[in-house]
Amino acid sequence: MRPNLRIVTSDPTRELQMPANDGRVRERVATAEEAAKLIEALPAVDSAGSLSWEAVVEIRASGQSAVALARRFGVSDALVGKVRRGELYKTPEGRRWREAGDRAGWALTFYTGLRRGEIGRAQWQHVFWDADEIMVAGSKSDAGEGRRVPMVGPLKRILREEWMRVGRPATGPIVMRSVASGKWQARADKAWEAALARVTLHEARHTYASFLMAAGYNLKQIQEYLGHADLECGHRCGHTCQRRCRS
Repeated sequence: MRPNLRIVTSDPTRELQMPANDGRVRERVATAEEAAKLIEALPAVDSAGSLSWEAVVEIRASGQSAVALARRFGVSDALVGKVRRGELYKTPEGRRWREAGDRAGWALTFYTGLRRGEIGRAQWQHVFWDADEIMVAGSKSDAGEGRRVPMVGPLKRILREEWMRVGRPATGPIVMRSVASGKWQARADKAWEAALARVTLHEARHTYASFLMAAGYNLKQIQEYLGHADLECGHRCGHTCQRRCRS
């Protein structure tokens, strides 16, 4: 260590394995079917705050069925009916961000492997719909910065529904709730406690790595998509290996 320049030439914690907060090792990896069920089990936002003013005006003027409009805007047909009957009071200045869902954030973890901080910094302008890619613009490492991750079908559907729900913004954060808060995991745990085994955000990242391996991607590609600087960690912790990954 050179104190005058504050440069650490070697990492003294390189081989250190830290325990989870509750002392249990996080090695759970969900299957593709489990991941879909876990995301689907998260409660969908269904209130006046779910719709932009433009969406409210469009629903009131549209001749489409309530089911078609509900699918289009990512809400229930019951909510569409309330809008049409004028039972929901909403002004053009009404904020729509206060009612935010968690599905998009968890979908980003399961289907792109984004880290917690990367999810919190994910922006709509970095979603390339035509190319089926998402760019990671705010990563904790140089290797992860600016990487482009494939946007698979289930993720694209969920993000499209969320984008429509919040008024089709050109810019701004994808996830409106704090991912750093413990309430993020607590809300998911509550939704899963009845029938589904819980997954942490980091285990969801492990799950994404296992998806890549199952799809035939090589270690170099997995390293790049996960934003690792080298292959030493490499997320070899999927279905084929039980070694725990550090990051």
